Order: sequence, then structure tokens, then C-alpha cells
Amino acid sequence: MPERESTFILGSSMGALISLYAISEYPDVFGGAVCMSTHWVGKKENDYERPRALAMYLDEKLPATETHKLYFDYGTKTLDSLYQVHQMMIDTLVQFKGYTEEHWMTKKFVGAAHDERAWRSRLHIPIERYGRRFRCFYERPSRICRTPNKKTYYVLIPRCIQCGVSNGCRNWNDFCLT
Repeated sequence: MPERESTFILGSSMGALISLYAISEYPDVFGGAVCMSTHWVGKKENDYERPRALAMYLDEKLPATETHKLYFDYGTKTLDSLYQVHQMMIDTLVQFKGYTEEHWMTKKFVGAAHDERAWRSRLHIPIERYGRRFRCFYERPSRICRTPNKKTYYVLIPRCIQCGVSNGCRNWNDFCLT
């Protein structure tokens, strides 16, 4: 298994919550979590009970700042329009826990929606920030993608869990950066 410092987990929406859970429950495995459009609300309406419960959980479980890194982002359109107030609460908690700019970043994307196209357009930010720390545990890595500033990264594309196709099936959301 790779070293913790080289192992980041990334997810969007509910996958962002799972990424945050993974780094909190398995801090010896994951050195960082990238949480894009974290679905703090639990439902499609503004709900404060679930985000407060998540904040209490993170207050207890969030790993040490010296050894872990966090990245959060959110847009302002569609479902993402509900996230700012909750993200601000989590940002306050993260700061209180001692995370600094070196170990944590939150970015707001005005006009960005809660969808794969929006996430694809900004995925280069955490990849460039954390670089080679991304690993993949899938069988087949695969494609070379270029970020807007022309840097090249290997983006690992897993197979669809429904049909087994690596790319291009009707269930698959392609996160290539090109």
C-alpha cells in the first residue's frame, strides 16, 4: 500500500462526503481529501440539522493538520447554491482545528453548477496543488489529459461498475480535463 502522504481521495457531491469520511476514519491511509461540491445538506433543500451533525463529527474525527491536507470547493448555481453557508461553517471548524493555507483550501466558483462539466473544469486546481499525490486502486489507468495551463497529468479512469466499460458507456461521467 502506498504511503499516506502519497494517497489522496477525491469525490464530488456525496462522493465528497465519503472522501471526508475516509480521511477522518482512516487517517493512516489517506494524506488528503479533495471534496468538490460537498453535499452538506443531505436533501435538496436547505437543512441545518445534517450539516451540524457533520460538523460535530468532524470536530471529533478530523485528522491532524501537520500530516493531512483538505481541499473544498463549491459553485453558486443549481444544488451548489445551497452549500455556501454550510461550507463557511466547516471552514470555521477547519481553521479552529489548526488547518492553515498550507494544508487547506476552499474555493467558490461563481456561476458553476452541481454537475460533471463544472467539476471537470476545475479538477486541475487540486491536481496542480497536490500533484503526484493522487493514486488509484483501479486495474486500468488511463488517459493523458492536459490542464488549462498545458501541464500534463495522467488521469485514472476506472471501469463503470454497471457494465465494465472503461470509458464511453452511457452510465459513465468522463472527467478528462481536455
